[in-house]
Amino acid sequence: MSMSATSPATTTLNDDECLFRTCASDAYQSVVAAALAEREGFSRVFVINRDDPYGNGLREAFAEAFADDSHFVEYSVYSESDADYADTTIADAMASFAASGGPEAIFLIAFVDDGAAILKKAIGENLDVKWMFPDGPKADDLLVKVGNNAYLEGCIGTSPAAPIGAEYVLFRDAFKAEFSRDPEIFTSNVYDAIYLIAVAMELSLDPDSGEEIRDNLSKTHAGNPVQPGQWDIFLTEAISGQADYAGASGPVDFDQNGDVLSNFEEWSIESGEIVTKNCWTSEVTPCE
Repeated sequence: MSMSATSPATTTLNDDECLFRTCASDAYQSVVAAALAEREGFSRVFVINRDDPYGNGLREAFAEAFADDSHFVEYSVYSESDADYADTTIADAMASFAASGGPEAIFLIAFVDDGAAILKKAIGENLDVKWMFPDGPKADDLLVKVGNNAYLEGCIGTSPAAPIGAEYVLFRDAFKAEFSRDPEIFTSNVYDAIYLIAVAMELSLDPDSGEEIRDNLSKTHAGNPVQPGQWDIFLTEAISGQADYAGASGPVDFDQNGDVLSNFEEWSIESGEIVTKNCWTSEVTPCE
């Protein structure tokens, strides 16, 4: 069970249904990004992405969600091992703009350092376009490395939403009391992963059996709500098949692929700061 493997490729691995994760697939993040692009009225989007499972997975899922008879996606893939990747990707984008009258936006699927290099090249080429980002470059360091806040003003970003709700507050307060600091990204996902496996092991006749653990995980999300830290209650309810674990990271209800559904944040850059704009479900409806 992973707390941070967000690649869409994880969903379709040949894993004998034994691989689970307590973080949301980037495929859902791409659906949200596609919906935001459509909301903005974009009909053509050029994608620049890293050549790795994160970049390719997000691009493929975005294209599947966005492209149709009236919406078009073109793309350029890069590797940081290529010294001229920033030049190449921006040249590809500019050639696409010239040929098609322009995509209205570039969806840059990168991390901070490579993303900053590509953006600085775009600034140098006076490329005037709307920028979209996933969670990879969402960091104050991006602003520092790009050094041009005005150019990034009003961008459209997506990322897994920060945990909210009573269950997360319960976990955060207990964590802070124990370690004198707030939990970091994915900390609550780690907690939920270990907690769920521990309960499934307790329910197994053979706690070393991956198959038994897999099968018993289905007993952790149906019935009476159980909060983080309620070990005895959780175990008692799970034995009767009536435990619905309300995780520290959010609801942990596994689908047939071992994936969970989570909320996503829409973010932007305003006056040189990263700001949260909205919260969306994986079905692109406002979070409750």
